[in-house]
Amino acid sequence: MQKYQEIESEWDYNLFDCDKNCPMCLFALIPGAGILMQAYNAEASDPSNPNACPTACLCGVIFCCIGSIYNSYNLAKNLHLKHSWVENIGISLLFCLDSCANTQEWMETMHKVKGNHKMTLCDYWDSQSPDQGPMI
Repeated sequence: MQKYQEIESEWDYNLFDCDKNCPMCLFALIPGAGILMQAYNAEASDPSNPNACPTACLCGVIFCCIGSIYNSYNLAKNLHLKHSWVENIGISLLFCLDSCANTQEWMETMHKVKGNHKMTLCDYWDSQSPDQGPMI
């Protein structure tokens, strides 16, 4: 994985760019799919941490929206992106735009880590080395 710049940068994709990866946006509408997306975002953005994927998954399952906000914070921290607690709380709790937010985070992670924002979950699994495989 490439070394990210230490300063915080803007997101390359905004909340309503979900149409740039329609398969993942539609996938994010399935109950529980957003948690899975966040778990693999955690794995991809913090590969040196073997607990990143299961921790993100458990946060999403046990703490629901609060876990999702925490996962978003960790993703932004790992990718050195600007992060707003207020924006995340508004998206998760008030506007129910989780599928858009999960797709935005997915595209950002895949763009920064794998170089392709259009990757699907299957593409991500295929890109893993055979000995590593998916963590969940």
